Amino acid sequence: MYFMIGASYAIPEGVYYVIWSLPGDLLFSTYWLLVFFWADAYHHAHKMSNNTEQARKLRIIVLIACNVLLYLIQLAVFIIGIFDPRRFIVGQPYFFSCIAILSVLVFVVYGSLLICRMRKSPIQSSLRRAKIRKV
Repeated sequence: MYFMIGASYAIPEGVYYVIWSLPGDLLFSTYWLLVFFWADAYHHAHKMSNNTEQARKLRIIVLIACNVLLYLIQLAVFIIGIFDPRRFIVGQPYFFSCIAILSVLVFVVYGSLLICRMRKSPIQSSLRRAKIRKV
């Protein structure tokens, strides 16, 4: 925050906060894309559904909905920040912390499920070798 004193003359405060939060949002999207891949591999290895293509489309819709929801909430937080900058400065770190904790929890759950599922499959399984190479 110390460097913001000199930079505040060049960049408007609202733009600064958008640029400041963009890497976190992109990290969230990347995490969820990796979790989607792991969920897809887990459900494919576990054969949880007979209609796998329909289940995969549903997971894609959930992935897109999570990202859209994140960016809509982020936009609402920025709009609040326009009218009350003090509330934005206090609320933004809490929002980012909640998103980070949610991402890590989902990451750990599906990563653990996938690893446990791969350990339970037969050693000489071609599906196991293919999925472990991908993961």
